[in-house]
Amino acid sequence: MDSPKSAGAKWDESMPKRSEASPAEDFQPRKESVTTEEATSSPPESFEKVNVNAVTDVTTKQHLSAAATLAEAFEHDDVARYLVDVSDTAKWSEEKRWNLHSTLMNYITYAHAKRGLATYVGTSEDPFGSVALWMYPNKTLESASDIISTGLWKLAFKLTSDGRKRGFGDFFPLLGRTKKEILGSRAKDCYYLVYIGTKPGCRGLGLARQLIQEAAKRADEEGKPMYLESSAKRNVKFYRSLGFEVRKQVWLAGLNAKGQKIPMDIMVREPGGLLTMEAVDSGISMTPQATRERIDDRIDHVNDRLESNQHLKGNQASSEPSVLSDEAPHDAYESPAASSPREETNAVEAMKGTANILAGNVAKI
Repeated sequence: MDSPKSAGAKWDESMPKRSEASPAEDFQPRKESVTTEEATSSPPESFEKVNVNAVTDVTTKQHLSAAATLAEAFEHDDVARYLVDVSDTAKWSEEKRWNLHSTLMNYITYAHAKRGLATYVGTSEDPFGSVALWMYPNKTLESASDIISTGLWKLAFKLTSDGRKRGFGDFFPLLGRTKKEILGSRAKDCYYLVYIGTKPGCRGLGLARQLIQEAAKRADEEGKPMYLESSAKRNVKFYRSLGFEVRKQVWLAGLNAKGQKIPMDIMVREPGGLLTMEAVDSGISMTPQATRERIDDRIDHVNDRLESNQHLKGNQASSEPSVLSDEAPHDAYESPAASSPREETNAVEAMKGTANILAGNVAKI
């Protein structure tokens, strides 16, 4: 779609100078409503003529521009609005709720620019087309000094009573528990993708992919995993193409503005990337050893499924289909149950061929 231009110009051009000790509290101007269909529309017609800039770190003086991108990208996201769309804001105007949503993004973006990692990429016309907020390995925003210096302590006073209950009684504890459950001793020793968002008018240019790939290079060099919570089911395939895999799905305790439950897919990218069919199609590169290990894991998994299917087909006492447990990680190579063992066998053989090609024939299967 032809989305509205960036909310406000660069800091130096239109915003008053402020101390870097605390974030600006100004909310971003209200945007025109962006529908789901508009948000997933095709890239602009001039796509082939667009020159994309290099990935750059967001400074604290640029945090309003970066926050404006995230506020627009997550305007209708149930997880991002979880602390905003609560019972005691139900009678607020949409304008007032937008102001709160935008203000929260300002504080969160400033904190990551100051103590974590905030990156952006875009075009000459819209430099902040896409923005990502990360936390480095062994870096958090949990200490009292970090909370005070970044101004995050003020969030408790910006939220309503119900917003505070959701945030500190449900949302933040759930995120912390789940991260520890999934990564164990590596819970803090990872690259944690907190937010990544692209303006509707800049989608289709590969900007978000560029931001993640840049961070993935660092993670791979350091041998660190990457972790994220996906708030939109449609994004899971995109993250899988970059080497992430779903480890678990969790549900928030509260409901969205429409009274619906809110799920999140927890995803992890191991060093070197997880080989998936989407990753193969996207040309994601991995070392031969990493490729070999990932392929071997997938082959073992499919072989197990084949044996299980053959066993179940011979067991007339059971009428239940062969499926993975709901608690098991969603596997990128998992396919609908085959109609015959032969189809499962063919799937294994196809994977073996892919393994040899991508691993540079380092070892014959």
